Amino acid sequence: MFPKYFIGLIVLLAVNIIHAQCTLRGIVYDNESKEVVQGAVVSIHENQLHTLTNAEGVFEFKNIKPGQYHIHINLLGFELWSQNILITKDTLLKININPTYIELKNFVLEYNLTKTESEKNSLNIEQIDKKFIDREAGNTLAQSLEKIPGVSSMNVGVGIAKPVIRGMTFNRVMVTENGIKHEGQQWGADHGLEIDQFNVERLEIVKGPASLLYGSDAMAGVINILPAPIPLEGHIHTNIAGVYRTNNDAWGISALSEMNIKNNFFRIRYTNLQYGDYKVPADSFIYNRYVLPIYNEQLKNTAGKENNFSATAGILRNWGSAKITFSLYKQQAGLFAGAVGIPRLYQLTPDGNNRNIALPMQDNTHLKILSNINFKLKCGWLENDIGFQNNMRKEFSFAHVHGTMFNYNPYDTLALALNLNTYAYNARLHFNPLNHFRNIAGLSLQLMQNNIGGFEYLIPEYNTASGGVYFFSEYNKLNKITLNGGVRLDMSNIVIKKFDSYIYDINGNVSDVWHRSPQLNKYFYNFSGSLGFSYLPKHELNVKLNLGKSFRVPTAAEFGSNGIHHGTFRHEMGDATLKAEQGYHLDLALVWHDKKFIVKTTPYLNYFSNYIFLRPSAEFSLLPDAGQIYRYSQAPALHTGFEIYSEYHLVEKLHLEATAEYLYNLNLNTYLPLPFTPPATASFSAEYEILKNNKSVSDLLIGSEFKFFAAQNRTDRNEMQTPAYKLLSLFLSTQVKLNKKMSMEIYFKVHNLLNEKYLNHISRYRLLNIPEQGRNFSIMLKIPMQFNVK
Repeated sequence: MFPKYFIGLIVLLAVNIIHAQCTLRGIVYDNESKEVVQGAVVSIHENQLHTLTNAEGVFEFKNIKPGQYHIHINLLGFELWSQNILITKDTLLKININPTYIELKNFVLEYNLTKTESEKNSLNIEQIDKKFIDREAGNTLAQSLEKIPGVSSMNVGVGIAKPVIRGMTFNRVMVTENGIKHEGQQWGADHGLEIDQFNVERLEIVKGPASLLYGSDAMAGVINILPAPIPLEGHIHTNIAGVYRTNNDAWGISALSEMNIKNNFFRIRYTNLQYGDYKVPADSFIYNRYVLPIYNEQLKNTAGKENNFSATAGILRNWGSAKITFSLYKQQAGLFAGAVGIPRLYQLTPDGNNRNIALPMQDNTHLKILSNINFKLKCGWLENDIGFQNNMRKEFSFAHVHGTMFNYNPYDTLALALNLNTYAYNARLHFNPLNHFRNIAGLSLQLMQNNIGGFEYLIPEYNTASGGVYFFSEYNKLNKITLNGGVRLDMSNIVIKKFDSYIYDINGNVSDVWHRSPQLNKYFYNFSGSLGFSYLPKHELNVKLNLGKSFRVPTAAEFGSNGIHHGTFRHEMGDATLKAEQGYHLDLALVWHDKKFIVKTTPYLNYFSNYIFLRPSAEFSLLPDAGQIYRYSQAPALHTGFEIYSEYHLVEKLHLEATAEYLYNLNLNTYLPLPFTPPATASFSAEYEILKNNKSVSDLLIGSEFKFFAAQNRTDRNEMQTPAYKLLSLFLSTQVKLNKKMSMEIYFKVHNLLNEKYLNHISRYRLLNIPEQGRNFSIMLKIPMQFNVK
């Protein structure tokens, strides 16, 4: 009896499943010409399925599980179209999309955690695609993003840079990849992003506080590296890219292969990059009031190399999607002796080899294993992100005089070793139980363990455990107004291990003990929240307002550092009494656009009740070759400014762009500016499309950019001022057809065309009056190939 009922239940369930599958079809039209649109990308957020419209403007998705879906359509030359669709049976859509010349309107601004399109999101979000990164041709990912108003980079040489958003960096700018926060040693000014720039296909920049959705460290903003687009079903893509830069004789190659067979997808990339010592328009620099030479206008021992590998495998199904990603980043980079506080004349003399990596140097390895699983539910979907990371940072140097105070091997060159393990889990439940509401309930957990080694001491060993829960809701009953808000609770525990240095006498006996870092065990509880709205009085105008409270837990470096940070030419000292940062924020955005013109202004005002900053003191370290002492301090602070972006197409082929940004901050205890504040900047660029398409060449563009940096005279006590400067660059890009199935993309750019001698106020070399990189010609060649599989 039981088997019969069991078989009957199976048959009934199978029938229900079969009938539960639906088909979504649609036809896409140009809203002006009323003609069908071919080649538009149609995507479903929840299961990441996407397809193209055919010659009749038709798209189709089969075997769709019933439920609510968010559909968007994107095509260059048209505004983004998006809509929530409830699918309970076979559905046919007729869709009109609006043409536009404005590039900014082409971006798919819906990959943020709220999955909300740009016009309805109260946050200020900029979307960056692969072509933007290739055309900017920065030495690092952070430098390639500097064209975005409000974004700059803090540099050490050409291969080491970290992003700065609205004048804030370090642990106030969060970088995420595939939903997991990137954890390196980001508290250090000479520590770059351990991310392969070639492997970044698209990203978004959240400017302004985002603690509600992302947690601590998102006080200034977020750089969210998005997953690469999955190839269409039945397609295989390969791409080989080569790059060369003249200033430091850099060359590199990156190879990609990806495929989607029956919605099982795979992706593999390998990158190798090598570069030599780079040139600056200067023949000397100042170290501790001594003038030292720069031979042949080349900074000795600034060469480096990268070897990076990543692989992804996953599946797409009607119930959702799942994938796992493995990546390994390896970098070795020399450090100019003058920048690490131990210059000697013999170290500055040319050795006849501008590509070798000598001491001092750094060796960085970053391993990531990430898993992303999304389940489609009846009224929403569930996202799960799981990650493990190991960041191993080693700094090698000659034995220093102060090193003899500690018991170490004098032939050992490992000055500093920082080994960080991070385990993370994020879950987000998107559910829409009522019409016009979109809700997110989220959970985030993280464990970190940092071990240290080497004969120097900078930061202590520590363990941290943190967790947060949050709820976010968005209401959009009227098309003109969208309201959103939420609240978040975070808890964090940080345990810092005591560190003592033993001082030895001439006979090797312990003569004294130096207490470098105390034992700490601290707990933090923080509430944060936000309230915002977006108003669309008409199609051309968008007004946004966002109010929020943010927080940030102090880092182990801010609590317990006490040593020479050679990469930044200073002795850094922490403060065990620091409290968690609290911030209150007001962000505005005004956007107006039509078919040919767009202008966007984003003023902001932030107040911090206990802002943590690294203050240059009037003290000099007693340790040899240590330089000035910088102390982590805390004070109430004001932080305000604005960005302006405008774009105009006088004719369809001519693209004009202008931007400006200004930042004003103030320490409310001393009424002096905060240190390391970027200067006001303005830029103007022009781009002309010479040729759209012919038999052998297509998309031939030529352009130039002029950027002006004002003098930075608003500095903290004991901080240098920086004079104004200007930079001119030229660029060209095109696509050359090699045969019927293969073409080659070419990106050419000249940075600092006039070989301007200038000082970057937030560069670490500014302390030594070393100018930034001189004229640099950069060329990238890419050969994409695509194959169809039956």
